[in-house]
Amino acid sequence: MTTRFVAMDTGATVPHPASDRLRLVRLYNFIRWGGVTEGFMVVDCESNRQVLVTDGVVVAPDGQMTGGEWVSAGPDDAIQMAACIEV
Repeated sequence: MTTRFVAMDTGATVPHPASDRLRLVRLYNFIRWGGVTEGFMVVDCESNRQVLVTDGVVVAPDGQMTGGEWVSAGPDDAIQMAACIEV
C-alpha cells in the first residue's frame, strides 16, 4: 500500500533568470490521512544536485545558493530528469 508520494508540477517549472543551469520546481507531498503539502525545490541541472527551499534558503540573482545544503541527485532521480528537460 502506498502511504505517501511526491508529485512535481512540470508546467510550473521555471528557469532561474540569471542562471540557465538552475530550475525552480513546485512539489506536492501527498500523505495518506495527512493531506497535501506543497513546497519548492531548486534543481541544479549542470551539477546534478538539488535543495529544498525552506526558511533561510536564498538563491541570489547570480545563481549562488545560501542557507541550505545541496543534495546529490541519483542517476535515475525523476525530479532531476523532469526539471532538466530542455524545451
